Amino acid sequence: MTSICIVYEDRADADIATYLADRVLADSVSWLEREPNQDLQADDSPLNALREWIREYKGRRLKWSEIDDLAAEIRLPKLRGFFDGQKGVADARSARRALRVLTQLFGNIGAAVLMRDSDQDKSRRAGLEQARHEHCRQPDAFPVVIGVANIKRECWVLSGFIARTQAEETALETERQKLGFNPLTRSEELTAKHDPDNDLRSAKRVLKQFTDSNAERERECWTTTPMNHLRGCGANNGLSEYLDEIERILLPVVRRRE
Repeated sequence: MTSICIVYEDRADADIATYLADRVLADSVSWLEREPNQDLQADDSPLNALREWIREYKGRRLKWSEIDDLAAEIRLPKLRGFFDGQKGVADARSARRALRVLTQLFGNIGAAVLMRDSDQDKSRRAGLEQARHEHCRQPDAFPVVIGVANIKRECWVLSGFIARTQAEETALETERQKLGFNPLTRSEELTAKHDPDNDLRSAKRVLKQFTDSNAERERECWTTTPMNHLRGCGANNGLSEYLDEIERILLPVVRRRE
């Protein structure tokens, strides 16, 4: 079995990142026998024999906001210095610390996922990649997958929204008229963040209009929507790039440990 740690901002980010990864794995392992529309993260999921998602350590969540506390608990020394002779850009040092914490706490894990919102900071992915590159040069380093939702996690959910009722069709058309573009295919343009509940270009506000804050309806957007649809609508918001990394980096690790 492959143990996979995920560092995340909040539970919703971890939920969508892990489930999408599981869908890639399930679609790629031919011998897995599962029922149509089976919950891949249920107790009886066949994937449980292949991988284990680790979201916490002794009750402490592996959230970005808690990494510093975990580092202090294990007395991890301050990590300074450049990255290949270059200054670290946004999130580079945070990711370096997170990867060192995972190494100290878990040692021989199979892989790690670093999940982040970009919040309009395009340098965040570059910083995560700086830390990953440094980490992967270490002896016995575990593989690292990077997921950056541009702008927010809600943009990934919108990529998987398919209107099913007349009310949802009406809501979609209303938002298209208000925004001047289709928020499902151009969710990366929903850049508002100061007042996420009310700003016109808020991904959170738009998603609420479509799902009426129904958590199960939102979940369907990433658990049942066809993968080719998710990839197409998520071409510019980081979703397609994340799925590619799961396929290229994580899938071979899991297959080696079948």
